[in-house]
Amino acid sequence: MQWLTGSALDDADTVLLQVLDRTRLSTASLEAEARDILTSLGFLLTRYHQPLVVCFDRLENLETDEHIHALGKMVEFLVDKAQAMLPVVCFRGMQWEEKFRHKLNQHVSSRLETNKFELRGCTPAQALAIMRGRLVAVPGNESAQTLFPFDSEELLKTFHLGLYSPRRVITLANQRLRQILDEEPLPPVSPLQKLQEAFASQYQAIMRDCERYQPDRGRLRRALELYIRYGPAKCVPAESGQERYIDVTTTVHLARTTPAGTAPVPGTAPVPVIFLIDVEQHHAAVGACLACGIAFLEEEPSGRAMYIRDARCRFPPPPTWEVTNKKLQLFKGCGGRVVFLDGEQAARWYALAMLSYAVREQDITVAGSNNTPRPITFAEFTTFIEQDISTQKTRTFQEVEAALTTMGS
Repeated sequence: MQWLTGSALDDADTVLLQVLDRTRLSTASLEAEARDILTSLGFLLTRYHQPLVVCFDRLENLETDEHIHALGKMVEFLVDKAQAMLPVVCFRGMQWEEKFRHKLNQHVSSRLETNKFELRGCTPAQALAIMRGRLVAVPGNESAQTLFPFDSEELLKTFHLGLYSPRRVITLANQRLRQILDEEPLPPVSPLQKLQEAFASQYQAIMRDCERYQPDRGRLRRALELYIRYGPAKCVPAESGQERYIDVTTTVHLARTTPAGTAPVPGTAPVPVIFLIDVEQHHAAVGACLACGIAFLEEEPSGRAMYIRDARCRFPPPPTWEVTNKKLQLFKGCGGRVVFLDGEQAARWYALAMLSYAVREQDITVAGSNNTPRPITFAEFTTFIEQDISTQKTRTFQEVEAALTTMGS
């Protein structure tokens, strides 16, 4: 299973499975291997007459043209090359026209549009079915045919006004229930407060069931990019498109200092900074990541590098990983910073990344005009990072700030 997910295996398992050592493969070779695996899987599915539906969702989080083009290449491969596989791509509202349609390959766009299905809001009958399904979940109310305490005729009149999303149906039902119970309407919640609550809820969910949230390089990268861009440093992060081990690059401008380091000199010096995020389990892959950081620091003596690792990914001391540990010490000796995210710190990073996905997907709402729910905007989310996350001054985010400090040392 580890091999199928793209992980590097140890030497014994590589020999046992008779597969290539991925730590020695280039990025292009790894992509070719992934295509071969999917092709082979398609042959196997065809042999046993089993189709595979491949779903692409949460596409609001594809922010660059490079990401969108990668989606197009994947869909094109599944349609034209892989057998017994059906890609299903989910777009929200006008995002298809505004963001994706003209950036995807014309072949991919025409394929998707030819087989397009548009999801509509709930009909009145479907809205009542949603409410009935939630009412029967209440202990002692297993038969909710009458929709008590609601008036079904009144509800039908409400839902005949428009085709509502399931979330809107539930919101309207909750508002009506408070009126029936003579409860005061809930006080308005500000976007900042709503995001604080959502972040705390996500953090607690991860801490309660950390096994469900396995080490994830992509999510850690997302959290890092958000903090670099919207935290105190306000730097512009960029993904490294050429180096497989470098996750984020940026440039900071440090005040020039005298040789004694006591007084700033007018002007600023651009300093390159790289971040390496590692969740690999194989010592050779970990060593290759550290070697990349060492090579950068030797080539850029004034540059800065930070190695970030989810502490759940073991990093055994010598003699088990003797060579890898020597590379870790050499990385530190060259001026590299090392951060091992413990359970609490990792949960904060994952919670921040997942909260950003939910905001992009418009899954977090507050009451707008006329008490109508509206999605929290991404600008409000970045304000939350500036005013809340940045002020928490957690240890690992302080380490990131230190790597991006604007004062010379």
